[in-house]
Amino acid sequence: MNLQLLKQDDISQVARFHSLYIPHSTFAQLGIPFLKTLYHSLLKSRYGFVYTYWEGKEMQGFIAGATDSQRLLRSLFLGHFLFFLGISLRALFRHPRLLSSLFQTFQYSRKVSLPQTKAELLFIAVNPESRRRGIGSKLILRSLEELKRRGINGVKVSVERNDQKTINLLQKMHFCQEKKFSFYQRERVLLSCQIPE
Repeated sequence: MNLQLLKQDDISQVARFHSLYIPHSTFAQLGIPFLKTLYHSLLKSRYGFVYTYWEGKEMQGFIAGATDSQRLLRSLFLGHFLFFLGISLRALFRHPRLLSSLFQTFQYSRKVSLPQTKAELLFIAVNPESRRRGIGSKLILRSLEELKRRGINGVKVSVERNDQKTINLLQKMHFCQEKKFSFYQRERVLLSCQIPE
C-alpha cells in the first residue's frame, strides 16, 4: 500500500521533505537535526502520528498529527530541552529575526484554541510534481481514520489564508472555518471537522 505509518528508517527523509516543501515554517528554519528529533518524537509519542505516501521507493507526501497538540509539543520540548535550546541558539546566531518566530511558536496553542477540539493536523506536504492526484486527500482521510481509531471525534488544522486550494480541499472534506488569525506575520485560517462515527 502507498500509505504507511512513519518508520524509524524514514525519519531523515521526512525531515528533508519538510525542509524542502515547508521551508518557511519556524521548525524548518531550525534545521534538519531539529526536524529529525521532532519526527522521532512524533513516532514515539502516544499523542502523535505521521503517515507517509510512497510511489515505489519515492516518498511523495506526508502528514503529521496529534491527538492533543498542546500536550505533544509540551512533552517534546520538555523531553529535549537542552537539545532544543542549543539548536535554537545556533539558529538565532545565524538568523536573529528568528527570535520573533520562536516567541510566536509558544503562543500558537492559544491562537488555535477550540474548547472541544485538542486534536490537530500539524503538517502536510506533497511533492509539487505529484499534486492534483489525490495524495493530500488520502493523507487527510487516513489521519481522520487514525484519530477515530484513537477515540477522537474532532480535529483542527490551520492553513495560510492565501492557500485557497488547501482550504477548498479541506472544505470538501467537511472542515468548517472557525476563525482567522495572524501568525508569523501571515494571515491564517483555522478550520475544524467533526469526525463521523
